Amino acid sequence: MRSCFAVVLAVANANAESFAASGKNNNIRSYHTCSVYILFLVLYLYLMEIETGISIQSTHRMDDPVFMNSTVLITEYNNKGATGFVLNKIFERNLNELVEFRNSKPYPIFNGGPVGQEHLYFIHMRPDIIEQGRKIQEGLYFGGDFKQAVEAINNDTIENGQLKIFKGYCGWDAGELEAELEEGSWELLAVDSFNLFAGNKL
Repeated sequence: MRSCFAVVLAVANANAESFAASGKNNNIRSYHTCSVYILFLVLYLYLMEIETGISIQSTHRMDDPVFMNSTVLITEYNNKGATGFVLNKIFERNLNELVEFRNSKPYPIFNGGPVGQEHLYFIHMRPDIIEQGRKIQEGLYFGGDFKQAVEAINNDTIENGQLKIFKGYCGWDAGELEAELEEGSWELLAVDSFNLFAGNKL
């Protein structure tokens, strides 16, 4: 579904550039192109479903303070439920401020969610230097060898935007996330999670 949407975006952008370059009936053609683009976008949003690799954002209807103003990347979704990580809430301490990593370089930690707060988790874009990660979507991986991740941080072989460390995660039992979407507490984001993660556009 998202690949089809990407094609629509590319075609719409190419047409818009072509119309602008032609200089003929530019306003009418641009309006037509934008109308088609909006139509496809609305259709895409309507047909979007929860799946691994999609991102969700809390709405004004969210009444749980833990999740207010949160953007969550769903890292696993199946018939047992869903798990994910809040991307846009920084934890108050850096990695080197934790006792077991006191010899590491400073590196930000995100407050990933209310579950499993006693553990650290991570998502990354570097399977070439961090082994055993599970693919979330093309170019984006969950977990793997955390020692290799810390070494990459300390050796400056990984950039800040290529790795996010989380304290805790979000978890939903079967049907819970669907119910929260239905009541309007969350909305699916029509944005590629890879770019959201890498670009920190939160």
